[in-house]
Amino acid sequence: MRRAAVGLAGWVLVGSTLLEPSAIEAQARDARASDARASDARASDAQAGEPEVFDDLGPMSEEGEDEDAEEPSFGARAEVPRIGVVAIDPSAAGTTILLQDRPRALETMDEILRESPGARARRTSGFGGFSTLSLRGADAEHTAVLLGELPLLAADGSAVDLSTLPPWMFDRVEIYRGGAPLWLSTGAIGGVVRLVPREGRTERAELALGAGSFDRYQGRASVSAGDERVRVSAGAGLVSSAGTYPYRDDNGTAFDPRDDRERARQNAQLLEGSGLVHLAARALDGTLSIVGTGLERTGGLAPPPSRFVDVPTGRRSSRRFSLGASMDWLEGARAPERASEARWRVSAALGAALEQRGASDPLAQFGQVPREASDTLGRVHARLAGALAITDWLAITAVGQYTHEEVASFDRLLAIAAPERAHADSRRDTAALGLEPRVSFVVGGVRVEGRISGRIEGSFASLVDASGERATEAQHVELALPTGRASLLVEIDRALSIVGSAAIATRAPSSLELFGDRGYLAGNVLLRPETSLGGDLGVVLAGRAEGVRGRIELRGFASHLDDLIRYQRVAQNQAVPLNVASARILGLEAGVSGDALDHLRLEGALTLLDARDETSGLALPLRPSVVGYARLEGYVRTRGVFSGGRVYAEVEHVSSSTADPAALVVIAERTPLGAGVSASFFDERVRLDLVVRDVFDVRGYDVLGLPLPGRSFAAELTIGGW
Repeated sequence: MRRAAVGLAGWVLVGSTLLEPSAIEAQARDARASDARASDARASDAQAGEPEVFDDLGPMSEEGEDEDAEEPSFGARAEVPRIGVVAIDPSAAGTTILLQDRPRALETMDEILRESPGARARRTSGFGGFSTLSLRGADAEHTAVLLGELPLLAADGSAVDLSTLPPWMFDRVEIYRGGAPLWLSTGAIGGVVRLVPREGRTERAELALGAGSFDRYQGRASVSAGDERVRVSAGAGLVSSAGTYPYRDDNGTAFDPRDDRERARQNAQLLEGSGLVHLAARALDGTLSIVGTGLERTGGLAPPPSRFVDVPTGRRSSRRFSLGASMDWLEGARAPERASEARWRVSAALGAALEQRGASDPLAQFGQVPREASDTLGRVHARLAGALAITDWLAITAVGQYTHEEVASFDRLLAIAAPERAHADSRRDTAALGLEPRVSFVVGGVRVEGRISGRIEGSFASLVDASGERATEAQHVELALPTGRASLLVEIDRALSIVGSAAIATRAPSSLELFGDRGYLAGNVLLRPETSLGGDLGVVLAGRAEGVRGRIELRGFASHLDDLIRYQRVAQNQAVPLNVASARILGLEAGVSGDALDHLRLEGALTLLDARDETSGLALPLRPSVVGYARLEGYVRTRGVFSGGRVYAEVEHVSSSTADPAALVVIAERTPLGAGVSASFFDERVRLDLVVRDVFDVRGYDVLGLPLPGRSFAAELTIGGW
């Protein structure tokens, strides 16, 4: 009955997706709104001898307008306010990636996230395979994922599968490394990924069709309309893939190439449909936002390469629905773009989600034991946040939230042999409170902002082993998980900022780590909570000078982790989590983004990492020491039948890493190259994108030893207008 109630609530409210108006978008608008107030001050600065060679970021249109004016800039051009409330934290180590109108055919979320410094996206197997993100050498479970301000994390505590998040549904993705701004009301050891749903800013209808290698096809349609009072955006997408890419099977004899053979990946087909509706309106002296999403996926369970079978039988399925609503009020019923003029701000959000996951492997071709398993996950989330400017230099932010989550698991095959172990119901209630004072002032033309935030999260969970391999008694867990962050931003001028922060975080083991997944991952009920203490220090340079405009950031970071949970490969294609007594991570991250001569653009990210088990002195598994990405793009803009075009080349490098604590199993380095071309016609109403990925067919293997696809081709045609 309780599961039915959760399911009904999920269908009525469904989801952690409701967004309040984007805090970062508000900051970007605030900067423009404050320009008028700050113009006199900047004029005085210029007379005092401060350089004025730097200005706004982003590529310019032919009329000279800043097309990327909406793009926020962290730690640079912060325009530290002395009045008003600002939701986001300019001292955060963050990167924003705009997702609309990206000229890259059939792009996935893990490919997009490569552009952020400190980030390494991990995908298992090919398209549709489980994808996660590691930030600054942390594990995937150390990264929190938000849809707006609401979490995408289930009661089992497993990492969010980024492959189930179609990029077309979002306006942008924001990646925060290290401690996240308190306004996001979450804490994580690695960082936070925030997805901002697509919003109807212009009247436009769009249709896109794409096709690629390995029988991959994709189509989507969307429409948006509105004005200053009401905006609406809706869309739907469909994608299918056979996943039959080739790989080299060594027949389990890595040192004997005589029995190697070329095979095609088995049973990796996938069919997925997704949808989004987003309504934003001015109502009740505030801004109302309603977002609903849905995704359904079916496909095969590809067996490991070592288990090539004549007739694969494994199947998988997932279904997720979400709905949420939020209200945002500013003093004087101001619009979000005037937040810096308001002395107070209040935001409230309520959302729910329902997710169903199924896996059928009756012959144990995929995992270690036969299974016919299904999981139903329900979540209800509430959030209340406020900010108050007490004086012209002091402001207070407070955030509270509550989340209730339930997981109901059932294995039909286990019910035949041991009915008492076939059902497993787990639940978790989480309540959190956070407080952050902020001071900001100007001394001698140098703007300074400091923040100290503290957050305490109480987690009350009743967890049952869903694999049925252990006792069915619930494991009751009551934890107090503190997180905190202190940060300082020194904005020397509009071009140059120095930023630094320190953060603490705690994370409890997830159900996945405690009990495993009946497949590739084994469980360990003896795991202890992880704790982390870390910080970063860096410099950000952003602006324009003599035909060059862009942004450069360089940060060093360090963290010390006690009881770090790591996965150790114990058999081919299987791993078990273990606690490391202590570990330390040192690293350097750099990012560059900019344009030159109105026809060239460079995007790049580099991460250098040294992550070690302090007990053994050996490198931590699955953490390559060098991860880099670069894309050089040339573009032109015209008017008429041919509206412009782009051509680009990109390269990604992931150095070798180890797959076990003893550093005996090595995952080879990979350096795939890609290239693409895009052409627009009829005043950008029609666009054709062509892409070649992994030009030299590098292939390689993922962290579980599963083969990755090699060279592939993709094309996408987009038609839009009104």
